Amino acid sequence: GGFVFSSLLKRRPDLGAGLASLRREVSEEAEAEGDELKVWKMRDLGLQAVAAIKDAKDPLRRLAEIASDFPVHARALSKLKVPPGLRRQVEANYMNRALRAGMLGGGADTLFVNGRAINVGLSTLNLFSLLQLIRSETRL
Repeated sequence: GGFVFSSLLKRRPDLGAGLASLRREVSEEAEAEGDELKVWKMRDLGLQAVAAIKDAKDPLRRLAEIASDFPVHARALSKLKVPPGLRRQVEANYMNRALRAGMLGGGADTLFVNGRAINVGLSTLNLFSLLQLIRSETRL
């Protein structure tokens, strides 16, 4: 199934410009859908999403849009350039937090809430304390 544009044009020559435009749009969409997102283009998707959210006029709305249907946004995000400063900041944050939590050696079950390391191992996790901490952090 599909459109036979030559038949449509013969039947309705008065719609020539509109049919040509529709044909271009349909073929462009078909080409875009056929393109697979290559692995090397997905390498920085997280950072690209952060950059898009950070640069948005309404960051919370942009976060909700991206998070609600990430695969739809992945292709457009993969074309964004990651600012070098953002990459350095994320790497520095990761290294600082990982070192403070002792994660670089053997690893640990750790959750970070505004830079505070919380051990979330099954034997030590207290959900009530965690909820209380999150509530106190949101008040700051």
